[in-house]
Amino acid sequence: MGRPRKYEGDEAQRRRSAALASYHKRKQAISQQRKQKYPQVKENYNESRRKKYREQHPPKPKKTEEEKAQVRRQWRQANKDQLNTNNANYNESHREEIHAQQKDYYRKNKSKRLDDNRSWDKRLREKLLVEIGSICVVCGRKEHIQFHDTKLRDHSNLSKTFILKHKEDFLPMCVICHRVFHYFLRHREKFEELLSKMVAFVGRLAEVKHSQENATARFVGSNPTPRTSTPLTSLILQTKHQSRCRAIASGSSKIKGVI
Repeated sequence: MGRPRKYEGDEAQRRRSAALASYHKRKQAISQQRKQKYPQVKENYNESRRKKYREQHPPKPKKTEEEKAQVRRQWRQANKDQLNTNNANYNESHREEIHAQQKDYYRKNKSKRLDDNRSWDKRLREKLLVEIGSICVVCGRKEHIQFHDTKLRDHSNLSKTFILKHKEDFLPMCVICHRVFHYFLRHREKFEELLSKMVAFVGRLAEVKHSQENATARFVGSNPTPRTSTPLTSLILQTKHQSRCRAIASGSSKIKGVI
């Protein structure tokens, strides 16, 4: 008997595939014959195995939607850098497609977006009024309340969400007081110069008044019976009245001339 012939290449692969298919076919035929010969025994055996497995491995309780959301949040927090990298790569490679989708969405849902933005802005403002205050700290008004930043940051970068996050740095002010305050801050040098001039003017007035009081005190000191200042009209009326009284007392006929 000669040595078995060795096959190489595609022929060897074909023969191995055919042998494997024949083996699986014979195994399937034997399994089918056993099922036909012992149907009940096989079913009972499988059922007992399933029962034993369920006893050894009880099913895990299903997670609620909140638990699933918590697991997702934890996973995103743990893989934040990888997610940011993947998102950046995707946005870079699909920039035109994303831009077209956004443009189409904005065009179709313009009114809905505006309504959503207005409602969200209104709810956020009501929350700010509750958290920070709804009465002006300067004048006490309750209308047109704005929020003044005590750290004087750039107002162009201050959103309502940022204000709510740093609410301890803001004070409620009405729009008039807020504008006056910032106008004073913008023109602080001019106001300081004007204030210094006003202080100097008030000082000069105080000096003039003090000198007048000193002069009056010296005059009163030289006259033991000080005279009170009387208006000129009062003096004229008093003189006429005294002249008329003297004429009546003397019986003069020229009473009409004295008025």
